[in-house]
Amino acid sequence: MGAARNELEKIIPLFTDNPRAIEIMEGWPRTVLFDLDGEQGPFHISVKEAKMSLAEGLPREADIVVRGESRELAGVVKREKDITHPIAEATLRVEKGKLSQLIIFDRILATARRKG
Repeated sequence: MGAARNELEKIIPLFTDNPRAIEIMEGWPRTVLFDLDGEQGPFHISVKEAKMSLAEGLPREADIVVRGESRELAGVVKREKDITHPIAEATLRVEKGKLSQLIIFDRILATARRKG
């Protein structure tokens, strides 16, 4: 398992106890595929009914496809930086979907670290 997936596994449980993260996820039903260098293979997160899950492999369909470096996404998940930095540096790329949708994912991550 790579750095990004490892960090996502740590943070996903924080969403269930955070009313603000739940509120954002209610309005953001999406599947994001991550195909990152430094990971054992592609993986994806799905947000459905205000719950986020993580799974290995390719989803049936992805709303957003992100490619790049695992360590960069890990830094975003750990809140060392926001998603716009690795996008601007081209170490993460949105290959399908809109950057604005990925920024909402970043907001969910940031909110999960806060209480309520």
